[in-house]
Amino acid sequence: MCLAVPSERLPLTPVVSYTICHRSPILPDQWVDEEIAVGPHNTGSPLHISRLVPLWHERYTYAHSAAALFGVNRALGSQAPKGGHVRMQQYRKVLSHERLGKPDTYLPSMGVISASESARHAHVGLSLATGCDFLVPRPVRFQHSVLEHYARNHRVLDFIDFARVALECGVLSGQQVSMMMLERVYFAGVLELGIYPVEFFQRALTQIETVADEFAMKHAARLTSYDAEQSRALAWCVERMGSFLVLEELRERYGRDVPEGTFGWIVCVAPEGDAYVPGSGD
Repeated sequence: MCLAVPSERLPLTPVVSYTICHRSPILPDQWVDEEIAVGPHNTGSPLHISRLVPLWHERYTYAHSAAALFGVNRALGSQAPKGGHVRMQQYRKVLSHERLGKPDTYLPSMGVISASESARHAHVGLSLATGCDFLVPRPVRFQHSVLEHYARNHRVLDFIDFARVALECGVLSGQQVSMMMLERVYFAGVLELGIYPVEFFQRALTQIETVADEFAMKHAARLTSYDAEQSRALAWCVERMGSFLVLEELRERYGRDVPEGTFGWIVCVAPEGDAYVPGSGD
């Protein structure tokens, strides 16, 4: 994938915006619209996943952010703006065209800023660029493959079984499964952060949920037995399939000339004086 000419920003219209929250957001108020609530946060909300997707609410202890994504898909429903876009963010993370904060040591495309500093940047536009239909996290390029990276950091059997289910369900072809596992380009935080055409977003999440539901039914005992470090296995697999579907869509639309404005920087807001520590909710 190569980048084309820089692009100017476009206003977001029509757009639906959701923030995934397992606790109160620490983003500037200007960046937060509708909250998709999970876990113990805001349980009385009509946008809590216990109301949107009761089954995934029951699975939240091991589905984590994947459950929230499936809740977003239900919240969009038939009310999604035709030809419009959905903007996604987490309680402490957004995607911006501007690079803000101190680069994270684990993910250099993410900058970490304090809550007070983020308030000074509340004017930053979280919008599409001219000629772009997507705003996605800047790609990570692995030395070997998505599969090799997963095997080094997690329990690779989960990703293999997830891919097998995608094939068995007919959601991905054998060729697509091979491409997903051997791909070197990866979008960390994809679908949970960024801006996507509503039609693509709903189609991708419907495909992913089909696979995730079957995977959860087959392997719930294994998934619930993991310790805290590995408890996000299902969410990690969902993220990798999402990354593949976004990459496939971008290549189909643009070939190798993906507009530069398609890629944004992750901004993570940390409480005052705290460093970024990866959590189970994002």
